[in-house]
Amino acid sequence: MSAAGARWWQRLTAPVRRLRWRAAAWSQASDREFHDRLFGAQDYDPFSRSYPGYLTIRRFADHAERHFDGVRTVADLGCGPGEITCELARRRPHVAFVGVDHAEAAIARARVHAARLGLTNITFDAGDVERYEPPDAIDLVVMFDAFHHVLDPAAFVSRLGARASRFFLIEPAGTWLGRWDRRADLDWIPATIRQMRERLEHQWGSDPARVSGSDPLTRTPGARSPESATGSDLARASGSDPLAGPGPTEYRYTLTDLERFFAGYALEIRGTMAGLELYGRTPHARSPLGDRFGDVGYELVASLENALHEQGLDLALKHWAILATPSKTPGVLLTAQRDARRLWPGPVPEPLLPAYGVTYRTYAGPAEVRAAEAFQARVELENTGWLPWDSRGDKPVLLSYHWLDVGGRSVVQDGLRTPFARVVNLGDLVEAVLRVQAPGTPGRFTLAIDLVHEGAAWFSDEGVVPMRQMVRVQV
Repeated sequence: MSAAGARWWQRLTAPVRRLRWRAAAWSQASDREFHDRLFGAQDYDPFSRSYPGYLTIRRFADHAERHFDGVRTVADLGCGPGEITCELARRRPHVAFVGVDHAEAAIARARVHAARLGLTNITFDAGDVERYEPPDAIDLVVMFDAFHHVLDPAAFVSRLGARASRFFLIEPAGTWLGRWDRRADLDWIPATIRQMRERLEHQWGSDPARVSGSDPLTRTPGARSPESATGSDLARASGSDPLAGPGPTEYRYTLTDLERFFAGYALEIRGTMAGLELYGRTPHARSPLGDRFGDVGYELVASLENALHEQGLDLALKHWAILATPSKTPGVLLTAQRDARRLWPGPVPEPLLPAYGVTYRTYAGPAEVRAAEAFQARVELENTGWLPWDSRGDKPVLLSYHWLDVGGRSVVQDGLRTPFARVVNLGDLVEAVLRVQAPGTPGRFTLAIDLVHEGAAWFSDEGVVPMRQMVRVQV
């Protein structure tokens, strides 16, 4: 689409997008509350090469560091827990960094990271990014997955542009409806590498998920990246989940939007695969094999990004790295090779045989029960993952369930557990008698049958769709 066509289409679709965003009722207060809950629940080393999220930290830092020539001062606005800020600060010890975020819990975590790494060229301050006034001129303002949380981006750029020489952003690719454009989501590539590591560790008896206490910081259910923290509705709706409650501000912008916000700037844009979501069963467990596989995943992602960039296909990736420089000839700068071609992938291929896999065959249970009644249901299911369902030991695999209301929200997140009578291996069919307790209030509910690997993950958090049965609860 031409630049003029893109602007016309944006004007045509703007009312729909504004209505959608207005209905979300986003605000600075809800955004701050969400991130305080999110970062207040974290306590781990994000700079371990075994940690899947470190791939994103390294790769986002790579893209920013390409623009550090002559840079002496950097402000990271919306820095969160400062992981990327710290990564850049230890790579560039002669550059002065400041990180600002409105979430007090995030700043507290960022200071812990900086102290752990012994960084003396970085400070972190809690404050409202949209009102931030740098005391001196800033060579480079960076924002990693943070610009879309700003409520008035045009005013933000105009105000800070008087004090900042350049901006560097990494932002989710946006659609015309203001959603995240994820047609070319390639998370399955690093996920496949992670699965290779997990399967080898399990085969060799060094699987952290099998060792009690080896991974005390993993949330249950599964661990997800902050960017995907809206994650599973089953997890978010539970009152025990730290992410339950108001969500963060989630505006998504197109290239035309960015060009409008940065009027008077030249925009250099390239795509990145980084920004992973599902981190696996034991994301914070470290091992020599985990470190090596972390390096392999990082090197592969960097190589593939560069190959896609050379072929002019990288703008189809789910995140954009954006450099904005004041210019007399503003607009989006694309090389001759980087034309309007887009990746239009077919169905995403499955990664390697997953650890967590199940096919639910049959269900036999009551359609009506009384409030708080205990009942049983007979379920036949097949193990389609490589992890055996072993109900013995400290981290057993058990049959369980969630209760959802008519709106799909969880009213009971942690159902009763039912052990398997034997070890269920790949390809085995098993029939189990599921123990269930009905919700305490009458109404129509969905019984979402799920499996849980205690201390590691719910199967549903690893992409396995639960079996759903409608049940009417009577007084």
